[in-house]
Amino acid sequence: MRELEKSPNIGKVSAEMLERVGIANIEELREAGSREAFERLRFIDPTT
Repeated sequence: MRELEKSPNIGKVSAEMLERVGIANIEELREAGSREAFERLRFIDPTT
């Protein structure tokens, strides 16, 4: 299990996608912020 999957509302697929954009743990997610994380995800998958 990935570290991100231990957090509420983050499942396997979401954790995999976040890792693909350079966010591997909760601290990195907090630092990036929700908007930045979303923009990174949209860059690799515009259908997100």
